[in-house]
Amino acid sequence: MSQSWQAAFRRRSALGDNSTLAYGLDADGDVIDSNNLGHHARNRGAGYLNLDVQYLHRLFLSLGAREEIFSGGRTEFAPTVAGGVWLREGLRVRASASRAFRLPTYTDLYYSDPANLGNPLLKPESAWSFEGGPEWNPGGRVSAELTVFRRLDRDDIDYVKDSPSAHWQATNVQTLTFTGVETAVRFRLPKSQQLQLGYTVLHGSQQVLPGIISKYVFNYPSHNATFTWLGQFKDVISTRTRVGIIQRVGHDAYPVWDLAASRTNGRIRPYLQLSNLSNTGYEEIPGVAMPGRSVVGGFEFVFLSRPQRH
Repeated sequence: MSQSWQAAFRRRSALGDNSTLAYGLDADGDVIDSNNLGHHARNRGAGYLNLDVQYLHRLFLSLGAREEIFSGGRTEFAPTVAGGVWLREGLRVRASASRAFRLPTYTDLYYSDPANLGNPLLKPESAWSFEGGPEWNPGGRVSAELTVFRRLDRDDIDYVKDSPSAHWQATNVQTLTFTGVETAVRFRLPKSQQLQLGYTVLHGSQQVLPGIISKYVFNYPSHNATFTWLGQFKDVISTRTRVGIIQRVGHDAYPVWDLAASRTNGRIRPYLQLSNLSNTGYEEIPGVAMPGRSVVGGFEFVFLSRPQRH
């Protein structure tokens, strides 16, 4: 059995013609009573401020700060700064920096089964993220963007084991650094069609754990290429297909092809989703095979109310 509650107060105020201040308070709590996880509860409160500034329609700046207070008196401060500047029409450069924080879940802390063991001594995760790059969008049929990013993680939660027959044990990985580049090129085609090509390369520098098998952290996708096509037919049928080629660290690359179509108007809107049409056998988590080819279809019913007369 589990129970939870939450409350929020938010406000947004204009400070002149070119700046806006957003601020608020959040609070939430949860209680869990489980035969496996035990009886636990925790509460959290937070306050935040965010200032958005625009100057001459060329410079954009956002400054944010969030302070969180957790059960037991622990506090965490999470600042954010982001900005962008138009160098000329259609060309913008943007950058951002932020800090993130995450408590271990009850499953990470207390869950146990024949294959997995939680760890009540887990530390919370924290990370600093930095990214930046140019965007090119001249208003024509072609646009592009490039982002260089770096993330400095501390105490990431992973499940590891030292042999195939051992239990997965929840563990903190003390230091991790991820550096990557993400690119995307978009083409607007005739007859409401769009084409997008993307490529991401990611490199991780991590604490060395010789002889250890990792479930999540050390199994990241180092290369990811995508091809996406969107189409709209007579403003009635929307279609989307995506082909991705992924290579995880220490493994061969594999393709995954998805296709979806749906009706976008009318009261009865059928839809069809086809996943992994290539029927590729792959594992995102070691030892856990992902589903093969699958088909999901159905109908969405939309009840439109008549406008009221005045």
